[in-house]
Amino acid sequence: MRTIKILLALAVIVTFTTGVVAQEKQQRKGRRVKLNPASQAMLRIQRLHTELKKIDLSEEQQAKLKKVHDAAGPEMMSAMEQVTEILGEESMKEVKEVAQKAQEAGKTPWQVAVAIEAALTLNDEQTEKLAKVGKELMAIQRGMMKEVNGILTAEQKEKLKAQMAPKKRGNRKSNKKNN
Repeated sequence: MRTIKILLALAVIVTFTTGVVAQEKQQRKGRRVKLNPASQAMLRIQRLHTELKKIDLSEEQQAKLKKVHDAAGPEMMSAMEQVTEILGEESMKEVKEVAQKAQEAGKTPWQVAVAIEAALTLNDEQTEKLAKVGKELMAIQRGMMKEVNGILTAEQKEKLKAQMAPKKRGNRKSNKKNN
């Protein structure tokens, strides 16, 4: 249940980025939409959780990581409650529907976040309030990474770093013009 709440939190936090029209234009031009820091933090937290499952951890390390996860839980839930309050019930319902449809369509977490972002229209006050919550989430994400790195061995850190590195996207042509 906690994982579902965290995934829902991920979906909702994506609403922080404004400029949906500009993002749609970027997508049409083939450029990747840049998510705001809060959305990025949520995606990193989710990816960290996924990638840690792939690393061979001792029972002691697993117990320590569970404590890190449990310690971050209340902070994450507090941030989610703030987001729910800022957006209101109607927008939250829309977010859940969009997220569910995108997930059922097999979209990646990043694509789900973009879909939610495109579906919501935020006013300036909401955007400002959500930006504050976004800063809190970035601090939570940085704190989790620091604690996780303190638990892992040097070899495990290297493996995690490699797993967390951005994936290369095939043969992309350079945007630079040949002169």
